[in-house]
This record gives sequence, C-alpha cells and structure tokens, in this order.
Amino acid sequence: MVEARRATAKRILLEELRYGMFLRNGNASYFLSSLGDKISRVRVVGTVVDKYVGEEMESLRIDDGTSQLRCKSFGQEAKLEVELGDLVEVIGKVREYGGEIYISVELVKRVSFESFLLHRLEALRRIADLRLVKQVLQEYKPKCADAEELKHALKKELGLDEEAAEAVLAADELFAQRVTNGASLREKVLALIRELDKGEGCEYSELLKRSSLAPEVLERVVTELLDRGLCFEPKPGVIKPL
Repeated sequence: MVEARRATAKRILLEELRYGMFLRNGNASYFLSSLGDKISRVRVVGTVVDKYVGEEMESLRIDDGTSQLRCKSFGQEAKLEVELGDLVEVIGKVREYGGEIYISVELVKRVSFESFLLHRLEALRRIADLRLVKQVLQEYKPKCADAEELKHALKKELGLDEEAAEAVLAADELFAQRVTNGASLREKVLALIRELDKGEGCEYSELLKRSSLAPEVLERVVTELLDRGLCFEPKPGVIKPL
C-alpha cells in the first residue's frame, strides 16, 4: 500500500486566512486564499497573546502583526508548553468549525526574533509570486474565450501545473460570487438592525439571536457596516443605523 504524501507546510501570514474560504471535497479539505493558493498545512510564527487550558483541549491565540488566530491541540497530547508573550512557531493543519478558521497543532516551539523575520520574508516572497499570477490572470481574461483557454494561458506563461492553475481560476470565480453575496448579507443585517432599532439603537446580543449567523460572521458584517459609515455605536454593545 502506497502512503499518501504529506502536504508541505507553507509559510504564511495570518492575514491570508482572513481573506479566503474553507472548502471540503470528500475526505479532503483545504483553505482557498483570495489569491488562489490552496493551503492545508501551514507554518506560522507569532506572539502568544492568549492561552486556554481545558481537560481535553488547549489553545493559543497568536499574533503575527497582520492578524490573530487560534491554534488548538486536542486529546492526550494537547499540552502546549509555551506561555503568554512567547514568540513561537506553529505547524499544523488549517481547520474550520462553526465558522471559525483555526490551526490544528502538530508542533509548537519557541523561536528567536531572527526566525520571525526570516519567516516573514519568505511568506512575503510567496505572496508576491501569487500576486503576479493574479496580475497575469486579469491581463489574459479579456483575451480568452473560456476557462480552458485561460487555464492554458496561465500554464504556458507562468509554468503553473494543472492543480495550481485550476485553484487560481476557482478563487477568481468564487470570490467574484462572494463579493455579490457579501453585499447581500450586509443589506440583510442592515435591514434587521433598522427593524430592531426602536429609537436608541439595536442591542448586539439581540441582533446575534435574530440574525441566526455565527458570531464570527456577524462580527465581520457589522464591522463592514461600521467601516462603510452605514452604522455607528452610540454605546458599547449597541448598533444604530445612520
């Protein structure tokens, strides 16, 4: 029996896991970034800013300067031998549960600041390469009759293999749909805020209950509404439409 080859742990910045979507295909699962990168195993470096210890699960929240993310360890091997303030490297698989993206820890260890800088440099180089692919994609889209022709152009111009080219095209299509769906979701939440506002604003807890959205999803949508100037917070925990 031939063993499945272990996926390479990609050096990433945590913000990459903010702009993408988690996909499942049978027994396989991966995170598809907005730049068209399929990510399953990752290597991240950041500072431990929170730690939780339970009976069968421990978790760390790490911050790499671009974003924060929880890293979880389960079962008898759950113990994470690091503390708040430690600069650590985490290797693990990207997972999703209840709308939350997290890393299932395989290995965690303390590292030096020099290791952090080298990690960041390598991750930025990888992102620059992905942005070049995205740029070529946008250049060739108007020139190609269909997706197959566009995929052929990407493979020829950039030397991408079949899987990488398909991932880039899938991300381009999925995120175009997501922009449209995101606008619809913002409109839905804004309409609900207006409905619940009886003059002094809408309680966030009531909005969460009535929206039926995961807390992480609602938080993202409300943040977008605040950033766009469509709502404001007259006091903590209260949202009011403009």
